Amino acid sequence: MGYRYGILGAGRQGSAAAYDLARFGDADVVRIADANADVAHHSADRVNALLGRPVIEAAHLDVRATDAVAAFMHSLDVCLSAVPYHRNERLARQAIAARCSFCDLGGNSDVVLAELALDATARDAGVAIVPDCGVGPGMISNLAAYAIDLLDRADHVRIYDGGLLQKPRPPFNYAVFFNIEGLTNEYCGNALYIEDGVVTEVPAFAEREDELVDIPQLGTLEAFVTSGALTTMARSYAGRLQTLKNKTLRHPGHAALIRSLIAVGMLDTDPVAVRGALVAPRDLLHELLIPRFAPQPDDRDLMVIHIIAEGESGGRPATVTVDLLDRHDDATGFSAMERTTGFHIAIVAGMIARGEVAPGAIPLERATTGSAMVAALTRRNIAPEVRKTPSPEGRDFVRGPGRALR
Repeated sequence: MGYRYGILGAGRQGSAAAYDLARFGDADVVRIADANADVAHHSADRVNALLGRPVIEAAHLDVRATDAVAAFMHSLDVCLSAVPYHRNERLARQAIAARCSFCDLGGNSDVVLAELALDATARDAGVAIVPDCGVGPGMISNLAAYAIDLLDRADHVRIYDGGLLQKPRPPFNYAVFFNIEGLTNEYCGNALYIEDGVVTEVPAFAEREDELVDIPQLGTLEAFVTSGALTTMARSYAGRLQTLKNKTLRHPGHAALIRSLIAVGMLDTDPVAVRGALVAPRDLLHELLIPRFAPQPDDRDLMVIHIIAEGESGGRPATVTVDLLDRHDDATGFSAMERTTGFHIAIVAGMIARGEVAPGAIPLERATTGSAMVAALTRRNIAPEVRKTPSPEGRDFVRGPGRALR
């Protein structure tokens, strides 16, 4: 007998998660729900056609409808949220009430910490709540934990990741293969780092952290601070690591344009008066960016993760490097962003369903091991390349590879 999964949000990541659950999650049924019934049915039909069997069921559901969400969750083993991050705390509470395990794509530190505060309630209900799945946050924490475990002692960890166009289009050299709200959320607020062993807040786009980084197979990319990726990992490894940092990768030129938008207040959320109407600048920016950032028919993306962990192995300085590069899959039509984000949350949901994750509200890096995640990714042909080498003496770790942008 298999498991019953539900997915809230039938867009890009939700559809990819449904496909993965049907292939690898021992699913009896996957119910995919959306406020737009046509979107839900299109997703179900598409994934069932790829699978060659009817595993995916469509449902019309607005996540703001409390009773309808409760009814949807009631018969499920695990519910996945692929809706905007600000819905997730309430959905986690509803899942606990329905005695249904829950995972989401996270990305906002305040929301994630509020979900983790539900730990005792979730344990009493016998369900697991695992926020912050996806890539960053998400997979990067699992792969960093894997690198750390390959060392006898890890001291410094740098993580770089980004979704990129294979052929960048100016002026932003970027396209969005996920919800625009998730992107602008990451471009604001503070990142959590570990510096000198202590959890430290670093503002998004802090110029002192800018780098140009040489990435295998891709060349030189710019790297800058964004928020939300290490909310739990920084807390989990405080006192164990001296340094933990994550930066977002883009084709050169992107960060300067975003900084200009930030400088004039276009990412602000407080409404301003415009010809007698109150308008939130960020809402307006979304409307302007969506058509400009929308993937074009011939666009193909890639996802890159580059992790460097330094410490000691066998009594000598050592470095572990983890590189993952995934590209758009023409066979299924799933983008690299959909594969890595949707597949990752599906992997976590499958682990929960099989009882491999203990009840409670659990940070991702504690919910599973790095080696278990690497094995699951390899099964999906998303295998990271891992190298362990002696560390060169005298290298300035904190400055990082490449040359400073400033």
